[in-house]
Amino acid sequence: MPTQVDTNEISGLIPPDLGRLTALQVLFAWQNQLEGAIPPTLASLSNLQALDLSHNHLTGVIPPGLFLLRNLTKLLLLSKDLFGPLPSEIGKATSLMRLRLGSNRIAGSIPASVSGMKNINFLVLGSNQLAGPVPAELGNCS
Repeated sequence: MPTQVDTNEISGLIPPDLGRLTALQVLFAWQNQLEGAIPPTLASLSNLQALDLSHNHLTGVIPPGLFLLRNLTKLLLLSKDLFGPLPSEIGKATSLMRLRLGSNRIAGSIPASVSGMKNINFLVLGSNQLAGPVPAELGNCS
């Protein structure tokens, strides 16, 4: 079981080379001073089961490839400054059980592809700039 240590005061950019740690299963770096974009190379972490980068100073869009990680069960990205639409790849996150994207600037509508998240049991999208109806397809999730 990984140890969760908050307020380490780790600062700077997330190194793209982290994507080379293909055996990595858990990455918790929440409540630090990380900034900049989430490197798309993190989508190469094929064994990743849990990723928590919440409460940092991350900006940019959520890399769509994160939703393609077959082993990912927990994705927590509460940050304040992530923006853009929810990627349609969200529906390919079939193993995802916990998804927290609240407190960002994610805009647009919730894609109908969310119905692909068959194992989701905890979904937080609040405090964003989402608009439009909740897709009926969300009811297809167990």
